[in-house]
Amino acid sequence: MRESPAAPVTLAGVLLAVAVLASTGIFGGTPIWSPDSYRAIEALLSTAAIASAIWVVILAGIAGLIVWLWTSRGRSSNRARSVEWTLTAAIGLDALWFVFSVAGWVWPAAITLATLFVVLIVVNRQLDAAPPRDIVEKIVLDGTCGLHLGWIAMAFTAAIAQAIVHSGTRAGGLGNTIVAVVLLAGVVGLARLAIPRVRFFESVLIGILWGLVWLAVARLSGELISVPVAISAFIAAAAIIVLWMVRDRDVPRRSRRPGTSRAQRLS
Repeated sequence: MRESPAAPVTLAGVLLAVAVLASTGIFGGTPIWSPDSYRAIEALLSTAAIASAIWVVILAGIAGLIVWLWTSRGRSSNRARSVEWTLTAAIGLDALWFVFSVAGWVWPAAITLATLFVVLIVVNRQLDAAPPRDIVEKIVLDGTCGLHLGWIAMAFTAAIAQAIVHSGTRAGGLGNTIVAVVLLAGVVGLARLAIPRVRFFESVLIGILWGLVWLAVARLSGELISVPVAISAFIAAAAIIVLWMVRDRDVPRRSRRPGTSRAQRLS
């Protein structure tokens, strides 16, 4: 049997833990969650501050996943081994984003999130090659990676909007409004591509909808009001829900096995 995937993923997890501590200002510098951080820049795709609380859930999921990988079930999981290096890369990119955010490097942080999004798509597609062995594996592996993907889909679009404003563009200008609406349409398109390729898409759905709803709330209240962006966020959320509801039509033929029910194909 190949070596357990726990070691490289754990190493990446340790680096992420250090980066998260650094983001609180414990080693000096400006905490990325403070009003003085560049992340506090209000752009048209910035979500309400409470939305960032989902990071706590994602980080807890990553911690739980690492613990599971050290159990006998985790060590023997072929699915876990199949995502060993892509999952390690994803967690490492998380750490890199925290470091760039602490340093105030706006565009590198945005590019890192975009790269992380691509890597997480690969992770979820690799996981879709075979079903989880039990509910624990489905929650800690598929659930964590899916939620992570859904939230990053929103986080990297917000990071791009913040980077544009940080570069000197007026936050509420017509050009930024058009860019925001186009990026939201892009989120719907990415969800359309991911739905038939992610087995536990419900977790991805939660991550995306969480970001979209709090984005709409932020644009309807506070200092930066934008009704067009708020409406676009609600439309994007509704479109993704509809795409998920009719997902059975999108399942590729290769994943449809004779004799399997709709529930089995989507479990």
